[in-house]
Amino acid sequence: MIGAPAIRWVIALKSEAKPIIEKLDMVPSKKGIDFPVYRDKKGYHWLIISGIGRARSAAATNYLQQESDAPPWSAWINIGIAGYGYDSYGALYLVDKITLEKSNLVAYPGVAFSTNLPRAGLLTVNKPKMDYSEPNLIDMEGYAFYEAVNKFSCRELLLLLKVVSDGPKSNVKELTSGKISKLISGNIENILSLVVQLEDFSKLEFKRLVPPDICRQIKEKWHFTVSQEHQLSILVRRWTSLFKENALFSEIKNQKSSKSVISYLSKVLDEYEVDWGQS
Repeated sequence: MIGAPAIRWVIALKSEAKPIIEKLDMVPSKKGIDFPVYRDKKGYHWLIISGIGRARSAAATNYLQQESDAPPWSAWINIGIAGYGYDSYGALYLVDKITLEKSNLVAYPGVAFSTNLPRAGLLTVNKPKMDYSEPNLIDMEGYAFYEAVNKFSCRELLLLLKVVSDGPKSNVKELTSGKISKLISGNIENILSLVVQLEDFSKLEFKRLVPPDICRQIKEKWHFTVSQEHQLSILVRRWTSLFKENALFSEIKNQKSSKSVISYLSKVLDEYEVDWGQS
């Protein structure tokens, strides 16, 4: 649905995804051929289970982008378990920095969220790592997910969340699918509170990217160059934030050209905003 929030989930394991699928009442999508894909009834949320590792995470992310027809205002979430050197088993962390092991590659997801969740860096490794001396969370997918999503979405619409599953006092070999699902379930309310914010960000991005419908009517009357269309979109957004949209067309109907439309709107808006700022 145009203008509705668009959320895409990329999760490595079925046991990690199960609490999300159940909470959002998701069902399998017939489109999921190469990877298991789920969606909610309204089609706002789509989820893919990638499997473990960077290559599978990147492939699944690209696959979901295509198969779900993800619009450019889609927000993307990667959530899963992670190792950590601190004694914080079961804690949920918001990732604000991702480093790729044995490289100089570092990425910084946008984390403009209102939350009390602790933040931590994430180290993405090529194979399971039992050495917890790193001051970062440890996973095998995060950097690849970020790298893939960053090609078709802005980093402010990208969220990485990790739940601590193993460390010096929690043996990774003792993890079971049931324990993994329980770790995610235990943090489900905090997870969904961030998702609500992400939905709002997605709606704002839609408004930023998609010109108001009045733009189409204006372009049908006058011919605009590509550069002028961009100017028009900005001016119409300014107008609709100040005045009634349905009054705009009658305001400019006597203009002779696209150039005069832009000039007139710029003049009216600049004068109004200056006067308002001085009142």
